[in-house]
Amino acid sequence: MKRLLLGLLMVMLLVSCHSELSLETAEPTIPAPETDSPRPELPKRLRFIEKSDPPSLHPWVASDERSFLLLGNINSGLFGMDDHQEVSHDLVRLMEVSDDGLEYTFHLKRAYYVDHTGQPVAPITAQDFVYSWKQLASPETDSPHHGLLVSAGIKGTSQIRRLQGILDRVDRQTKQIEELDISDFLDDETGSAQDKFRQRSQALHQVLDETLEAVDEEYGSLEEARDQMSQLIDELGISAIDHDTLRLELERPVPFLKELLCFPAFYPINQAFHETWGERYATSKEAMLYSGPFYLDQWQPNELYSLDRNPEYWQAELVALEGVDLRIEPESTNESLVEAYLNGEIDWTSLTGEKIEKYGNRPDAWYRMDASVIFIEINQSFSADRRYRRLLSDPEARKALHMALDTNRLTEQVLNNGSLAIDTLYPRSFQQLDGRDIRMLDPDYSDGYNLYDPEQAEALWQAAKERAGLSWVNLEIVVADSPNSEKVFEFLKNEWERQLSGTTIELRQTSISDKLKSVEQGNFQLALSAWTPDYPDIMSYAELWTSQSGHNNTGFSDPTYDELINRAKTGDLAAPGKEMERMQVLLEAERILLEDYQVILPLYQRGAIDLLNPGVRNLTVQIVGPRFQFKYVDIE
Repeated sequence: MKRLLLGLLMVMLLVSCHSELSLETAEPTIPAPETDSPRPELPKRLRFIEKSDPPSLHPWVASDERSFLLLGNINSGLFGMDDHQEVSHDLVRLMEVSDDGLEYTFHLKRAYYVDHTGQPVAPITAQDFVYSWKQLASPETDSPHHGLLVSAGIKGTSQIRRLQGILDRVDRQTKQIEELDISDFLDDETGSAQDKFRQRSQALHQVLDETLEAVDEEYGSLEEARDQMSQLIDELGISAIDHDTLRLELERPVPFLKELLCFPAFYPINQAFHETWGERYATSKEAMLYSGPFYLDQWQPNELYSLDRNPEYWQAELVALEGVDLRIEPESTNESLVEAYLNGEIDWTSLTGEKIEKYGNRPDAWYRMDASVIFIEINQSFSADRRYRRLLSDPEARKALHMALDTNRLTEQVLNNGSLAIDTLYPRSFQQLDGRDIRMLDPDYSDGYNLYDPEQAEALWQAAKERAGLSWVNLEIVVADSPNSEKVFEFLKNEWERQLSGTTIELRQTSISDKLKSVEQGNFQLALSAWTPDYPDIMSYAELWTSQSGHNNTGFSDPTYDELINRAKTGDLAAPGKEMERMQVLLEAERILLEDYQVILPLYQRGAIDLLNPGVRNLTVQIVGPRFQFKYVDIE
């Protein structure tokens, strides 16, 4: 127990060194541990198991932590996190910053890409960053991370974002017209469904015509507007001065720029190699180049991902592990994973349910907390199931779903793993200003928004059902095959069916890849989702729900919310000296998102209890970006 508490303290200390995260985790009452098989002498390879493959290893595409975990260990960027959770130079040898903080010059280390055999194939150059970032900015790439370029303040990105917003508006308004259906309307005392359909159609056409007129006035035509986008990308504020020198021009100073550039979307990509493989890039071990401490020696979908130490990595002498073996076992359960750990077959696994009570006080138990927020996404868009479109697009119905959930019971009785119940968009103790948690800046904030109130939830739900013309509701939640997903689903099902009469809840459990695709394509009603911040600022959470966000799959769009985020991200509040007002605006944006519209249903801030091989050293949680760095890990 002493080692467990010391390990927890060290994890929390390492995390708080980076972003002042200070979280208390209640320790459950747990019986004495059982013994397990002695661990045999093995090569220094970290071994663990997941239920499904990483959805994508393309830096521009990957948007889940399983993919980021591999990407963060087989690639390098300008910066990375060190073993004390501080930002350190990775591929940067020397950095120069102008006095006004608007120009950065990065002199790169001499480093090489290797192939899947560990053989060097090409030097890493400044042009690789230029190519990668300009592709990331292009709408044709359709990356969910293009907004990070705006967060980084790169010159020209605000113009790109504005123009892309106009083009997206045209596409969205066109889609609304195409998907409008008379079944969206009901006959009632206010008029017939046919009249309502005709009026709505006329209104949508008028709005689209006004948007196209504005485009013609500013750009000449829609086609010329698209041509302007190509020019803006060409003029993006990133350039290669020479082979080893990269220049970055900013629109405004960005205090968290180095942390942001740790994110996988900012990794360099060799243009010739990328264009050779085309759409097959990053779909096999042969279709990738590796710049990180490890490379992919084996990639067997649905079976094994084997990482070997990269002999050409610039810091290769620091890497103690010979490699990392990630086995994929779709049929694995927490019981089978714990058994594999106790038998010495793997070095690391999470505990859930009764396994926490049985093994949580062992000396090799590892309590950890991060800034990931788990929530329910609700599809209120035009791509939603027509039967429930009227219901799920009703803010009162969404509030009812949230107010029917006792999230404290979820974290304390169902999960029991140190997770914290939250009713907010931003995690607890994630960011401070002037030595105070940002929550202290909001005088109207108590504990959250639309808090647990089953009686009010039932009243709101029945009224919303009546407005939608529904007597019975059968909703489906799509969840990925993560360790706690089934437990969370059972909790949601029980609470909603018990608190909201005339309601049944069904499960659609898929691989994480299929779950992400379903959500991105709008093929869902409710989805259990998570977000881990890309950089240490609450904007990483707030910008998710703007109209232009590549991560906003809910159909929510509100000009007031967008304006607040734009002001805080690139507008008047992004200037030095505006930090207090900026935080207050971001808190107001959270209130709009949750109290007014209940766009998502926050559930909890993630904690976990793992079993970790006592011989493993320096495996620490990263508060932003890839969850773990393996290059500092050793096995004794």
